[in-house]
Amino acid sequence: MDTLSPRSNEISLVDLIVVVLKRRRLVIGLTILACVLYAVWAYLFPVLGLASRDIYTVQALVVPVQIPGVLKTELGMDPAALAINYALDLVPTAEAALRYQVLETKPETHLETWELRSLIAEDFLGKKYRVNSGPDGIRLSIVVEDIDAGKAFLSDRILQTENRLRMELAERSAAVSKAMLSLYTVNPAPAAIAEAAKQLIVASSNFSGGEQKMLTIIATPDVINRVKGASRIKTGMVVAFAVFFMAVFLAFILEYVERIRKDPESMGKIRLALRKDK
Repeated sequence: MDTLSPRSNEISLVDLIVVVLKRRRLVIGLTILACVLYAVWAYLFPVLGLASRDIYTVQALVVPVQIPGVLKTELGMDPAALAINYALDLVPTAEAALRYQVLETKPETHLETWELRSLIAEDFLGKKYRVNSGPDGIRLSIVVEDIDAGKAFLSDRILQTENRLRMELAERSAAVSKAMLSLYTVNPAPAAIAEAAKQLIVASSNFSGGEQKMLTIIATPDVINRVKGASRIKTGMVVAFAVFFMAVFLAFILEYVERIRKDPESMGKIRLALRKDK
């Protein structure tokens, strides 16, 4: 009985095996090709830096400087809150992300474009890159495939945040110092007020030069978590089996098409259907 004939209603296991053996080059060839391509992606690409199977969380911990209480009120600034805002600032964060290539996708747009800004704001800030304040300080963390790139990115953000805090504190301290000097030298004041003014002048002078360190690094950027990718061997076996069964299915389809082409009655029906469409 011709089991794969279009007029046959029965399927013989022997005939199915015959079909697979007949198309064995197709089945074996596709399976080997898939395994080779998977091996290149799983083993060679990570070595070349084109792919990575593992995801790492890199984190750093910093503590803002404590501003003397006598000066803190006059300055009207919270170093911790400012540090978090500066560390999450969109433009310098985007510049660092592009510089150290820590984005999942490599955008071809410029920093000024709306598309890139949206990508950073929606898919990067608060998701891959986070800045959180806690009792032990401010934690900056990033999820990356390249550990060195993640460390460099966090180091850059800490340095830029440090510089901006220094400038901000220096400007505000200089303004307070100038105001206190004018008040203290021009308008004589009671002893208590004069002493408070002196303390403000001394405290603000220490910060007005912009040399005061604003962030103390408690923990340098380092890996705190690693999420391993799927086992390459197990994944390769799944790929091999999946492609094998797809190749077998393709072999059955090709065999069925070949049988139809050799059957005059079936080809006649197909030609008749094509003529009707015209």
